[in-house]
Amino acid sequence: MTTKDLLQPAIVVITYNRQASLRRLLKSIISANFDGYRDVTLIISIDGGASGEVLELARSLIWEYGEKVIIQHPGNLGLRNHVLSCGDLTQEYGSVILLEDDLLVSRNFFDYSVQALNFYHDEPSVAGISLYSYRLNENIYLPFEPLHDGNDVFFMQVPASWGQAWSKMQWASFKQFYEGNPVIGHDDRLPSNVKAWPESSWKKYFYKYMVDRNLYFVYPQNSYSTNFGDPGQHLNLHLNYLQVALVNGLKNVRLKFIDFMDSKVKYDAYFELLPECLKHYGIGEAENCLVDLYGTKQPGLFTEEYMYSIRKCEKMISGFGITLHPLVNNVIMNNEGETISYGKRLDFRDGLVDKTVLLSSTDSYVFAYTEQYMKESLPYKTGKYMLNPGLLWKRLIRIFR
Repeated sequence: MTTKDLLQPAIVVITYNRQASLRRLLKSIISANFDGYRDVTLIISIDGGASGEVLELARSLIWEYGEKVIIQHPGNLGLRNHVLSCGDLTQEYGSVILLEDDLLVSRNFFDYSVQALNFYHDEPSVAGISLYSYRLNENIYLPFEPLHDGNDVFFMQVPASWGQAWSKMQWASFKQFYEGNPVIGHDDRLPSNVKAWPESSWKKYFYKYMVDRNLYFVYPQNSYSTNFGDPGQHLNLHLNYLQVALVNGLKNVRLKFIDFMDSKVKYDAYFELLPECLKHYGIGEAENCLVDLYGTKQPGLFTEEYMYSIRKCEKMISGFGITLHPLVNNVIMNNEGETISYGKRLDFRDGLVDKTVLLSSTDSYVFAYTEQYMKESLPYKTGKYMLNPGLLWKRLIRIFR
């Protein structure tokens, strides 16, 4: 692959005061495969007030693939404004890959980003490209697995913050929305924890932007970045549960993308498969239907007549178990049971739901917390955990920014 006529992003690293994290990320970037690419720009953006050690590390880095730029902000921007300033670099460089310093990237991250940006940069339904592939539903802290349709990507109405790429047009569209001073209110169809994120979060506004405009991020089936969850400005303890397996091929390969309109693997802001995709998989009842398998939607905010959910239904029309993975496969494969209910939306109970059943169904790969943290956050008996959403959200709210 050559860079001629390709949209080639600048790599932008955001850092503040985590010298060890920055060193680890830069080492992974240097080790990546840039075969076939020339003049790759690396930008290290350092927020004001950072230690001299961080600046020295950035200055001493030997970058052999193109220009190295160090941006040293005179004042402390804070994470939200720092991310916004780095997104604005798309105006100068055409596109950017944005990496916070507690990430680590795969050998193939750059080639994936170039291929994805060039395939989707002018797709009107796409708001950005994710390098990270979720294995956790960040709205409820339960395992998430995407359906796999044979393509290398799928789509979610969830903004990426652990490795993402934007074209100039994609970022400019969001920035125009953001500069209109959007207000996030109770009636927004956003997950409850997203609405509660602090004002230091840029991501909550990107969430609203995507939902209001019906836009999606492109997500890889297999991840090109992973997150160490290092203690820092917005996190005061180390959490390892955001780690995911990386693609680490010795060579870059041609990836299989699919046009947005043709994809049957699209998820909404709640990590729920779109009803139109369910219909494609032969679920005739998906018409005029709300999908709420994790039980995180507020039914009163929606108008669909029917609903799939783990919430209790007073007049269940049909029911499904939860033994199959991904979770939605229990509906697609008609795995009969009584945990997931299908019925009229108005027959489902509102309010918080008991997550014990979902947790107990995923014992084998749930929650890589420390033992002490698990005991504080998740009271448990005999391997079955009862989620305490209020306490857990309060503790973790600042990492999902």
